[in-house]
Amino acid sequence: MTLQTIKEAIEHLTQEDQLALESWLAERWDAQIERDFSPRGAGMALLEEADAEISAGNARTLDEVLEGLPQTPAEPLERNKDGR
Repeated sequence: MTLQTIKEAIEHLTQEDQLALESWLAERWDAQIERDFSPRGAGMALLEEADAEISAGNARTLDEVLEGLPQTPAEPLERNKDGR
């Protein structure tokens, strides 16, 4: 089964079934996030790294980051050779 086949099948679902699918996917996503950011989870190393950067004074506020962005509309992202 391809991703395209799955997308087409979803398009043919009723609105009620699409909403049920959305809810099911959200539950799976939430469970994955909980696993990743639980003690010894895959995401804990990222949080520890971020905490260390903040503690070392190497972090910027969101406002500081946004101030450094260009004010013009964003250019489209370049695609790599396989289209992503």
